[in-house]
Amino acid sequence: DKSKVTMTISDDLNTVTVETYDASNKKTGSEVVKKQGSVIKESYKANKLDSKKLTRSNDTTLEYSQMTDEENATKAVETLKNGIRFEGNLVGGKTTVKITEGTVTLKREIDKDGKIKVFLDDTATDNTKKTGKWSENNNTLTVTVDSKKTKDLV
Repeated sequence: DKSKVTMTISDDLNTVTVETYDASNKKTGSEVVKKQGSVIKESYKANKLDSKKLTRSNDTTLEYSQMTDEENATKAVETLKNGIRFEGNLVGGKTTVKITEGTVTLKREIDKDGKIKVFLDDTATDNTKKTGKWSENNNTLTVTVDSKKTKDLV
């Protein structure tokens, strides 16, 4: 086997990067492990980034597939600890994923810098219509039904 592996450790010892190359010296994989517990795994095809999986320290994951480059992917899937899956895409470095249940759609936008925004849209027209207000200060979505607060989601 003519493949090779390189390992790089950051000066502050907080990040370890392992990269795998095939016999023709084309990158086939990369794994970055951070001290705080997050792991980033990347897969390459024809020396181009093909997929990426981020496992956060809280065990939630964000997976990109069918990637055209570092900032664009046809498919993005975020899986929460309880197994709930948001699906969407990555465009220009911004991830947009959503989940729909009945008349309610919950959408999450994640900017390049990791800043998150959450939106709630309900197509119901009667007094069961839900609305949501996102607070960036404490990362909380407050849900109301018929103008009465029902739940804070963190």
